[in-house]
Amino acid sequence: MSEKKPSFLSKPDKKPDTESQLASSENSSANRPLLVSVSMEQIRQVNADSIQHAGRHLELIGPSLRDLANRIEHEQPDALIFLDKSARPLGTPFMRYLREKMGTKAPAIRFYNDAHLKQAYLDNDKEELEKVAKEDFGEVLNAKIFFIDETYSRGRGAAALESVQSILGPNIYYFALTTDPTIPSPPLHRGDFALTEEQHQEAVKRVTENPNFVTYPNPIHNLFTRDLSRLYVEERGDGSTYGIWGIDDDVQLSDREISIRDVIVAPEGIDQEEFQREFRSSVFETVRAIKQKIYDTLSSTT
Repeated sequence: MSEKKPSFLSKPDKKPDTESQLASSENSSANRPLLVSVSMEQIRQVNADSIQHAGRHLELIGPSLRDLANRIEHEQPDALIFLDKSARPLGTPFMRYLREKMGTKAPAIRFYNDAHLKQAYLDNDKEELEKVAKEDFGEVLNAKIFFIDETYSRGRGAAALESVQSILGPNIYYFALTTDPTIPSPPLHRGDFALTEEQHQEAVKRVTENPNFVTYPNPIHNLFTRDLSRLYVEERGDGSTYGIWGIDDDVQLSDREISIRDVIVAPEGIDQEEFQREFRSSVFETVRAIKQKIYDTLSSTT
């Protein structure tokens, strides 16, 4: 594989936890976030609960994480590509662990938003699928790549990758760390798409029969927190902090769940600038703590 790095793939920051600040493409004027006033005590409690929640999930998926790490050590892929932002918090703990284990033979770590690829799959647009695959992966065609997803869910991501495997090359592997127990089996793709349900079921069948596609049977609806998205914040131009809070049902702020489009602001009478600094610091420490737990899980021999 060439030493040239794929330009389309985003790289983890040299400092493992700085990705707690991530620009979000979801924000738009049509979906203007609500303003939610909460205290720092509430935020710290949510973050503490999130760390405990992550610990419980890591106990369940620990054997799968270690199995995946073992496969990486033995198979020595050229790169690990973590799909979308949901799996991104796993990237830097894997990077740290594999560099300790493999030294210079450790694979490159990259992130990829597969939304365009999945949309082309759902549109049943073979020409667009081929175009996206060649444009996005042109620099790594025929390289040995491990794609890592946090959940299999309805199988759209896996099916989209399987549909372009002939373009990407024979050394493409896919690993999903969990299976969503709320999704029927076989999964319905749901929605008004050009792709029919029958075509999706055929694609799912190909995925399940493909030895390069592995789904670990860990029944988790939302790994850590909803899509892990709450680990990321975007600093908005007006100085407020855009909080993508995917709070689980048993982890709430005040008397209701916080929407992923809520903006966290200081209570009346509290200095907003200081509040934002404390908020970002709390989120940063939460990200770091969860990543440390992921690394510890990878390093565990039990």
